[in-house]
Amino acid sequence: MGTVEQQRIASLDPTLRPVIEALDVQFEWPANAFTRLQGTPRLRSRSEGVAGWMRGLTIRPGFSLVLNDTRHDAEQIYRHRCADALKFHVKLDGASIVGNDQGLKSDVRKDQLSYLVLPPHSMKVERVGGMTHERSITLICEREFLRAMFEETRGTLPEGIGDFIAGRSPRFEHRGAPLPAKLRRMAEELLDQPEGALGDLMIEAKAIELLCHAFTEVCDIPRNADGISARAQRRVGDLVAILDSEGANSQSVGELCRMLAWNETQMMESFKKVTGFTISGYRHRLRMDEALRRLRTSDASITEVAFDAGYEHSSNFATAFKRTFGVSPTEARTQYF
Repeated sequence: MGTVEQQRIASLDPTLRPVIEALDVQFEWPANAFTRLQGTPRLRSRSEGVAGWMRGLTIRPGFSLVLNDTRHDAEQIYRHRCADALKFHVKLDGASIVGNDQGLKSDVRKDQLSYLVLPPHSMKVERVGGMTHERSITLICEREFLRAMFEETRGTLPEGIGDFIAGRSPRFEHRGAPLPAKLRRMAEELLDQPEGALGDLMIEAKAIELLCHAFTEVCDIPRNADGISARAQRRVGDLVAILDSEGANSQSVGELCRMLAWNETQMMESFKKVTGFTISGYRHRLRMDEALRRLRTSDASITEVAFDAGYEHSSNFATAFKRTFGVSPTEARTQYF
């Protein structure tokens, strides 16, 4: 890594520096290097079998985020010494295992919002499997930043977050819940912002909004009113995993109930409250997400993409696609390229 890059890393916010220092990456400087936010340009891994990009940005002193859109052909293990910070993680695609150097570990699932607390200066270890497309956003917050930003919060904090903010010695704690639809949309928009001053301005605004919603979600403020138990949330997580992995072999609602040993009414109500979708609506969104991916990454015609998404007529597909993403299939493909 060159001297200029070393100096750039040394100047990073303490929430961001340990993460970037631990990565074996090369910097990809844009033609127009002027940006609003302190951080890095796009980063490309030097490791064989890892393609795509990452980027680290500091939104406020004590609050940074890492954008990640990478593909792993082979298993990768990432390690870095932790700053005294709390992490919120939005996992859009892929799966991994996060843990520490003492052998504690926890699964990080696709379509999951989670938080991670580790003792300061301990080692964070993350294992990403082979043939994995990782799309995620990690929000990294120092204690004083969280205290100042959320001092009026009256919700019940998870024990690990409460200990961290209060300055008590934290232990390893990772917990996750299904990713709400509104947070997924925010994260997608963050990953799609162009580089440069205007893109950074949009990232700054969206990152603060995402943090506020993420904090509210993990503190369980609205869910207490909805009466969703921790057990029901875990079962919704299991149901989301089934729906994400079932492909064309879609089980009926009755079959899903039998698989999870869950009453149909309770399952449907809990799923809607946690994810914001009905089960059929969630399946529709999965098909639309796959259609968007194919439009952006393949030469398949819109008619082919529509047929594979379950539409006999491309005009009906175009209407549903625009209702979902706000742009037509043609615009989605043009904007990407």
